[in-house]
Amino acid sequence: MKNQNGNGKLIAGLILGAVSGAALGVLFAPSDGQNTRKKISKDIEKFGNDVANKFNHEAEVFKNKANNILASTEEKAEYLARQAEQGINKADKFSNSLKSEANDKAQQLTK
Repeated sequence: MKNQNGNGKLIAGLILGAVSGAALGVLFAPSDGQNTRKKISKDIEKFGNDVANKFNHEAEVFKNKANNILASTEEKAEYLARQAEQGINKADKFSNSLKSEANDKAQQLTK
C-alpha cells in the first residue's frame, strides 16, 4: 500500500510540476511578453486616437454652434438696424410734416 500511495504522490507531483511549468512558461515567454506589450501599446494608441477623435468631434460641434449663434446674432443686428433706419425715416417724415404744418399755420396767422 505504501508503494501505491507513494506512486500517487509522485504522479500528482509530476502533474502539478508540469502545469506550474507550463503556466510559468506562458507568463515569462519573451514572445508572449512582446505580444502583450504590443497589444497594450496598440490599445493605448487606440484609446488616445478615440479620445482625440471625440475631442475633435466635440470641438467641431461647438464651432458649428458658435457659428450658428454668430450668424443668428448678425441677422438680428441687421434686422434691428433696418428697423431703426425705418423708424428714423418715419420720424423724419413726421418731423417734416410737423414743420410744414407749422409753416402753414404761421403763414395763416401773418395774413
